Amino acid sequence: MNIDIKDLITLNDNNKYVVVSKALYDSKDYFFLLDINNDTNIKFCYLDNNELIESEDKNINTNLLKLFYETAKNSLENQ
Repeated sequence: MNIDIKDLITLNDNNKYVVVSKALYDSKDYFFLLDINNDTNIKFCYLDNNELIESEDKNINTNLLKLFYETAKNSLENQ
């Protein structure tokens, strides 16, 4: 499965999310997802066997914030 920034994804909760950012952390691809209809509904997910799994580890999620920021910043600067 190939997921990129700006892609739209529908998850099992039947909500549509835009991929705001992505990052490689601890040998896993992580994605910052934002619900397109509710901007308070965000998810940090990782790809496992072509399935998106929500990350619930607060330590990992905290570390991901900086990586997501840097990736999104670089993506905007290179447009």
